[in-house]
Amino acid sequence: MRQDFPNSTNAYRRATRLINRSFENHQLNGADYSVAKQFLSFSADIAERKLLIQMSDRMRLNHRDSNIKYADSAHEFADALKRGLYEAIFRRRDIREFVAQPIPDAVLARLLVAAHHAASVGFTQPWDFIVVRDLARRRRVKEIIQVERAKNAAQFSGARREKFLGLKLEGILEAPLNLIVTCTPDRFGPGVLGKTAIPDVEIYSACLAVENLWLAARAEGLGVGWVSILRNDALAEIFSIPADVIPVAYLCIGYVREFP
Repeated sequence: MRQDFPNSTNAYRRATRLINRSFENHQLNGADYSVAKQFLSFSADIAERKLLIQMSDRMRLNHRDSNIKYADSAHEFADALKRGLYEAIFRRRDIREFVAQPIPDAVLARLLVAAHHAASVGFTQPWDFIVVRDLARRRRVKEIIQVERAKNAAQFSGARREKFLGLKLEGILEAPLNLIVTCTPDRFGPGVLGKTAIPDVEIYSACLAVENLWLAARAEGLGVGWVSILRNDALAEIFSIPADVIPVAYLCIGYVREFP
């Protein structure tokens, strides 16, 4: 779909800027609204843009030319709370560079509480969290990544290979802590409400916990980087993870100099 809309990347950036402007002004003028909604609704392949459409609709309420009527909801968040939520969603980034500032235990606790409040199939909460501060084991993880990085590089040649090798893909040693999110399927036996047709749904639930933690981290001013170029069998060996437990995400977490 995207090729039918000229300069889609620039258009998306412009539309996003317009929506961000609406946060400040609490309104979009008619021209801005048309541009934002045309592009964002056209590119419906990315779910985030659907949220932006809803936001642009909401902000257009205050425009004097609006002829759209909306029903008020008694369950709607206050404007400041909504803004905070959307700010966390839109400003979340996958971070690779960190500063050596420790994360207070109280902040880490808030992140884990947020993760525990994720939705889960049959309320199984199949996740666990392994907090990794030990540099020796982090170095072992880094060694595994170097091996997998070389395997990845072998798929490319010439300039593409050089570009790939020049990318910084993790901050395992720089981040003040690493976090492993695991999933234990069948924790409560096979009879789980909602699992019959989709056996992997507990893994999906663990991914929701990752997203909750990620957004909470952004709200706390913390960066998170998801490291995916490693092997689960290697993680299981390094951290003595039981065979029936699935490592879902290896995260680097820490404060940053700036967010891109």
